[in-house]
Amino acid sequence: MGKLFGRLLLLVAILMAAGVYQFNQVSVVEDPALVRQAKAVLSDQFRSKTFQELSESLRAGDSFDILAGQAGSLMTQDVTLLAVRESRTLLPWKQSEEVVLQVDFVLEDRGSKIAAGRRYLRFAPTTDHGWRYLGETDFEGFYANLL
Repeated sequence: MGKLFGRLLLLVAILMAAGVYQFNQVSVVEDPALVRQAKAVLSDQFRSKTFQELSESLRAGDSFDILAGQAGSLMTQDVTLLAVRESRTLLPWKQSEEVVLQVDFVLEDRGSKIAAGRRYLRFAPTTDHGWRYLGETDFEGFYANLL
């Protein structure tokens, strides 16, 4: 009984190690167009937020200095991607082509760090070999996409 349990435990450990190795190989993003699309999505989101703040300042009648600073931020904000991992299905019979990216980023304005974080972005391939942004998910969606 003890020998059988030991062999079963060894088999489970080998399968887990193989799964971790396979996931680490799969999680490497090999499509530079997908990485560029992720950066574009994040940049658009942050610029949109800054534009909304500028619009609110205009409506509120804020000073010229505040308005100029917000307008300048629209031009100088930059998103730097620190790490990008992807999640694709590991099941050969599943037909989903959706990819979820785990993106670690830093938002800078004029060289100063404004924000940093992690986002999970969902993409689907398009017929012209590009990528279409589907929205965001969370870490559970990132790992669930493997199934």
